[in-house]
Amino acid sequence: MEFNRIGQEHGFPTFLPLIDGSEKSGSLSPVALQLGQSCVQIALARLWQSWGITPNSVLGHSLREYAALNVAGVLSVSDTIYLVGRRAQLLEALCTPGSHKMLTIAASVSSLKETLGDKDIEVACINCPNETAISGSAEQTEAYLKTLKAINIKCTLLSTAYAFHSA
Repeated sequence: MEFNRIGQEHGFPTFLPLIDGSEKSGSLSPVALQLGQSCVQIALARLWQSWGITPNSVLGHSLREYAALNVAGVLSVSDTIYLVGRRAQLLEALCTPGSHKMLTIAASVSSLKETLGDKDIEVACINCPNETAISGSAEQTEAYLKTLKAINIKCTLLSTAYAFHSA
């Protein structure tokens, strides 16, 4: 409740339907979803700390970096919530849902460039040496998916409204 109150003081929508199970329609905004995710991560870290489990180090990838920065003591809860909320607001204001997609692929960046014959693939992230996520327009990403599946390269089109980690 405290984190939700802080978010609302910053002018962000409530994320409680994500927490209490009342959200069933999938209609929460990216702001509410991302605030809810980050606040749950911070709350979980606080729960572990209340049990005497104190991390020696913390890390996070993408949105989870904000919770990690909070747990590490770099950002206050208020600053974390503000940054996550503003980041999501900018995403909503500047990006068009569904126009771009992300594809995770069980392959290295170099093998993907060779296989797809495209040296300008937009790499969203490299999860490990043979696990790459790429992003691009919905049409281009779906074309890559079709090509890779045809040659039995394991890949998954991510179900996100936005192609995170992309131009």
